[in-house]
Amino acid sequence: MTSAPISPVPLARVPAASGTGPIQPRTWTIEMPARMQLLSLNSRIHYRERNRRTAVLKDAACVLARQQRIPALERISVLVEYQPPDRRRRDADNAATASGKPCIDGLVMAGVIADDESPRYVTEVTYRIGPLCPGGRLVLTITEVADNPYEGTGWTGAEVDRVLSEQAARTYAAEAAAAEGNAS
Repeated sequence: MTSAPISPVPLARVPAASGTGPIQPRTWTIEMPARMQLLSLNSRIHYRERNRRTAVLKDAACVLARQQRIPALERISVLVEYQPPDRRRRDADNAATASGKPCIDGLVMAGVIADDESPRYVTEVTYRIGPLCPGGRLVLTITEVADNPYEGTGWTGAEVDRVLSEQAARTYAAEAAAAEGNAS
């Protein structure tokens, strides 16, 4: 599926249930179809099959996010829950991590977030094993993160980009110097 991201929707805040008090973050749940072929960090499948599964997961997450009309968000946190088909012992990082990344890429493709850069757009990704589901599936819980570390500072987006770029350049230079020192 090669389609352009949907046009961004302005960020809206939802007031607390009582009408007063702090603003509550919005949450959406995307339930991937059961019996999808998921990825595993431990599997040794052919690269074409891995790429095919990655594309299917990415496209499914994109379509489901668009169906739910999830608006464009500034920052999110994501809970990736793997609901296994049986009671065998499993490692939460295995299926959830390998299959969760393409799903987050699908959110980018759907226009939910501008990029999957962390911590700028995706502040946190958590993986866990959930309740049993016949056939097994992934469930993504997307929560809007309301706290912007630059809010109230008077900084514009361009200034934030400049500072982040300078920090990345300094880090790269320090790593290159350390690598050069270790090489000699």
